[in-house]
Amino acid sequence: MNHTRSLFFVFILLNLVGILQAELKLPYILSENMVLQRKCPVNIWGWSDAGKEVTVSFAGQKQKTTAKKDGFWKLALKPMEASSEGRSMTVEDGQSTLVVKNILVGEVWHASGQSNMQWTLMGSTCWEEARKYPANDQLRLFKQRRNVQKLASEESYSANWVMDLGEKDRKFFSTVAYTFARHLQETLNVPVGMSLAADGGTKCQYWTPLEAFTTSPKYKDYLDHGIKARDNFDTMKTTYEKEYAEWLAKKKAKQKAGFPPKFYARYPALYYNGNIHPIRHFTFRGALWYQGERNSMTTQDAFLYREYLPLMISSWRKAFANPDLPFYFVQLPKMATHDRRENPITRESQMLTAQKMKNVNMIVGVDKGEAGLHPKTKRFLGLRLAAMALGEQYGHDIEFRFPLYKSSEVKNGSVVIHFDHAEKGLRSRGDGPLREFTICGSDHNFLPAQAKIEGSTVIVSHPDIKEPVAVRYGWSNDPDVNLVGVNDLPAGPFRTDNFELPEKNPTRKYWEQN
Repeated sequence: MNHTRSLFFVFILLNLVGILQAELKLPYILSENMVLQRKCPVNIWGWSDAGKEVTVSFAGQKQKTTAKKDGFWKLALKPMEASSEGRSMTVEDGQSTLVVKNILVGEVWHASGQSNMQWTLMGSTCWEEARKYPANDQLRLFKQRRNVQKLASEESYSANWVMDLGEKDRKFFSTVAYTFARHLQETLNVPVGMSLAADGGTKCQYWTPLEAFTTSPKYKDYLDHGIKARDNFDTMKTTYEKEYAEWLAKKKAKQKAGFPPKFYARYPALYYNGNIHPIRHFTFRGALWYQGERNSMTTQDAFLYREYLPLMISSWRKAFANPDLPFYFVQLPKMATHDRRENPITRESQMLTAQKMKNVNMIVGVDKGEAGLHPKTKRFLGLRLAAMALGEQYGHDIEFRFPLYKSSEVKNGSVVIHFDHAEKGLRSRGDGPLREFTICGSDHNFLPAQAKIEGSTVIVSHPDIKEPVAVRYGWSNDPDVNLVGVNDLPAGPFRTDNFELPEKNPTRKYWEQN
């Protein structure tokens, strides 16, 4: 009896050891075909048994560390020069060995946002040209799926690095992100890796960790909203999955199904938890962002975007342990005139963010493309982002800055507008009269204005307004702008006033998810 009992306990003990023993593991982003960032320490991390020594060997280096109590380990490879040669990395912990093949060293950027960052090459006006691009194994793409989580996750959904070997590899990738990466790769002549995590209908608050909303009482609405979503996450998910399955069954049965149920996770922090937190240790050169349409649904939300976009940027920099992480974003392009969104105010919030935050910059996109929620002309946005990166991060001598409103003054019945980044002068694209300038007096009634360029300033006036008070430029969803710098890059829309702005959609609450 005692012998049998002893064997039983030995059996249980062995099974417990098997359960407690962690498998040597790397995150999905550290996988075959990846690109590592050149010329700076590169983080490598994963999981093993607590206390085990982990060794990482790559490119002549051998770095070691010890797994913590929870099994997590992290170390840094020393800075490396760019390499287009596919090399292997070996990771071992004394019991298991992992080999990651075909790794390049070059430049790596991450891109996020909502549907316009997600918008694929195949759905863009440039696709017929892009599908014929030659294969380029020096360009690697890592695209995450939507991965909402109620708590910050250490791992993303399954994803892998794909080499750009033809149209099947690139057709579902972001037009903006791909164009950016391709132009960088061809110009720098080094490998370029591009990571993507984007989803339609998301506010920037959804990509911001919940703890960021605890830093000030002014974020209370979104903090409360996020806590409620976290606490009810499982119920919301179960309800959505049930309703979606029922809707899908009706569709398959060719019954009247109506609209699909609204996705359950449009709440603060949930996208950060599943898509950004898992890759926070990865070493990136910088980040790209194309979003804001969902934050334009109400006047108040569009105005508060100047608070929440900087909050998100700062939280990412903290998560990535890089306080100076370069962050470039797209100012909202044209939107249909009849759309109820408040794009002009969001554009203003974006401009202020770019002007106030260090190592943050913005491209203007309101001068080209179709007016709509999802314009298909997007290649020019990726090229403008790439030019900005080449000028600021890689020291190329190119014009990449957009004339942005700086200040104004009233002189002799006119308003003189001063710009940043207009030192070399301004001009009218097409050489016709300047369009989209309006002016008002003390009655705040804006009228179409006369505007003329004098060097790096614009003089704005109206024959019936002798004492002007304010000027606006391009202040509509779909402005027909034509003021550009000498580099043909458009001036950003602006207003000189701080008049109180009436709520455009008074029935909506700005913190609600829809």
